[in-house]
Amino acid sequence: MKSDMNDMMIRTLIEKFFDGATSIAEEQALYEYFGSDNVSAEFVQYRELFCSFRSTGIPDTDTSVRKKPLMARTGRAVVGVMAAAVAAFGFFLIKDISHERHLTRIYGGSYIIVNGERIDDLSEIKGDIEKTLCTASAIERRADMDATIRKAEANVLGNIPDNNERERIYRLLNE
Repeated sequence: MKSDMNDMMIRTLIEKFFDGATSIAEEQALYEYFGSDNVSAEFVQYRELFCSFRSTGIPDTDTSVRKKPLMARTGRAVVGVMAAAVAAFGFFLIKDISHERHLTRIYGGSYIIVNGERIDDLSEIKGDIEKTLCTASAIERRADMDATIRKAEANVLGNIPDNNERERIYRLLNE
């Protein structure tokens, strides 16, 4: 591409440039065009912009294709791994804090006494509390079942008109 490009080509390259789609060669052509004395009146408004870009230096096509040094790639990997580690640590810290708050809401104020020593660390006594609650629930179910049985016995016995027979059945049920 030479500086004697037609207006249509220049218009297309300017649009591509502002869309970020130009190659280095196309950008160099634009810099040469706007650095020349042949800039069309239609594009004079862009002259200062492209001249200032040209003054910042045109990248060498060979260096722009080179791979980044190993240290730069390794550094990114290390930073990525460290960021993941910090995120994981933060997740588990938040989860632990949330778990402690949950325990406090459920078991706040609870304690146990072991060998005369009061222990109120909820994370330490959680298992004992849950075991006690499980035992209490079993006792409650058993009491409800016993009450239901006594109620049924009373209902059956109440419907037996013979006192001797009622007494004999009562003894059989309660042996």
